[in-house]
Amino acid sequence: MSGSRLHRSFQALVLALLGLFLLNKVWNGTVLWYINSRFLPLTVIGAFGLLWLAQVRLANLQSPPEEVHDHHGSSPSAWDLVALVLPIVLGLVTNA
Repeated sequence: MSGSRLHRSFQALVLALLGLFLLNKVWNGTVLWYINSRFLPLTVIGAFGLLWLAQVRLANLQSPPEEVHDHHGSSPSAWDLVALVLPIVLGLVTNA
């Protein structure tokens, strides 16, 4: 697997983990510790949106890397993604 494909796979993993994290918090009710209940439907929609984006990212692994046109000129580095994954995994593991 090339570095670019590996990086895109890792991006998909981060998106999926974040979506699962949010759904886990909704399922066990702890999301209401952080947000008002009126935002619960938006949180669920956002979580499923993250899972959908992860699936799209994985489905596009066979295509060549796209040109990035953001204001920084690059996609998140692997270390940026690791910094996102660690608290998500800790949140899923502790289930608090």
